[in-house]
This record gives sequence, structure tokens and C-alpha cells, in this order.
Amino acid sequence: MTRSIGRRFHKIRLTLGNLVFVVLLMGHAYGDTRPVIRYEGSRLLGVERGQALLRVRLEVTNPGKQAIPVEYGRVDLRLGHQPIGHGTIPPTSFPAHRQRAVEVPVELSLSRLGGLLPDLLLRPALPWSAQGYVQLAGPRIPIDEQGEVRSTQVTPLLEQIFREE
Repeated sequence: MTRSIGRRFHKIRLTLGNLVFVVLLMGHAYGDTRPVIRYEGSRLLGVERGQALLRVRLEVTNPGKQAIPVEYGRVDLRLGHQPIGHGTIPPTSFPAHRQRAVEVPVELSLSRLGGLLPDLLLRPALPWSAQGYVQLAGPRIPIDEQGEVRSTQVTPLLEQIFREE
């Protein structure tokens, strides 16, 4: 019996400070094996030219029998109805039966985050969305996720960013 390679979507939670975004990453899998992606942490690299620069670290375990080659990826982030920034997924490969860390740079617009302060003060929660794509060696996988984040989860990140500025 021949097993065909199936494509599986795996949700990753990117926690930027206490702000949670969900992003889709596609992996090749045999049977039910799929990449396991764990959030390791994020740190604010600094604030320059109206942008907060963050680095999000993820630990990826590929239990499958094939490497997962990622050529590039981009995710545009929105909070409320405001575009607030974007993240890029650098070229990398996740070898079969191995664990590997990857760092994803994220840029957030300070002016757009500042424009959200009235909404954060008046509303208990805001909708968020992440749209973009992950380019593998062959297929381009679209990203289109949305959800809701509580205002109290966003406040610590904003305090840290605006303190740096």
C-alpha cells in the first residue's frame, strides 16, 4: 500500500508580549504526523522611524519523513479595523525528525497602535486578523485568520513599546 503525502495546516500562536495572533503554516505530512510549533518568546528590539521592531522565536519540531522547505512568508496584521504591522517568515527548512528554532521579525506601526488607544479603553475586546501567505518550494499557501483579543492582553505590550519610544 502506498501512502500519499498529505498537506496539513498547523496553527501557530504568536504571542507578541501578551498580544496573540494566530498564523497558519503548512507542512507536508505522512499519515497524521505534522510539525509541532511552540512559542518560545519575543523581545522588543527597539523603536525606530515610527516602528516597533520585535523578534518572535518559535521552536519547530518536524516528526515527518520529509523536510519542509519554506522559501518566504508574509503576514499582515490588523487589530480592530486598523492595519498595525506585518511579519516576515525568513527562508528556512525544517529537517525531518529534527527540532529547529526560527526567529520571525515583526514590525508594528506606532501611529496606528496609538490610534487604537481610545478603542482599547472603551471596549473589552477587539477583533484581529492575520492575512498573507507562506511560500513553500512549490505551492503558495494563503493565510487568512481572525479572532478576538481582550484589551487587557494588549495593554502591557503597548506600555513597553511606548516606554521605549
